[in-house]
Amino acid sequence: MYFKDLKKKDVVVEYQLLRDGPTQSGTAFPNFYVWVTVKENGTLLEDGAVRVAAMEKKRFGVYDYFSARRYRRDMDKILSNLSPACGNQIKEKIGK
Repeated sequence: MYFKDLKKKDVVVEYQLLRDGPTQSGTAFPNFYVWVTVKENGTLLEDGAVRVAAMEKKRFGVYDYFSARRYRRDMDKILSNLSPACGNQIKEKIGK
């Protein structure tokens, strides 16, 4: 729903986990880091990394989304908002 609402289009979202498991500190919800591709009718609209939280084992909430285009402009700043352990995978995805 997040990307359909964001794009205001009927899009297909494909994803790949950037880490094998969740990251969690203290009592916060477990966070997952995911690379997404957003397509419309088979055409890539955009791709990027997203941080989602598993909330009460019932749903996921999107907390951060950074497009690959934005990473290319300001990678260091953006990586500071996501798990440092995902940095190498993100760099591979955007060709840096």
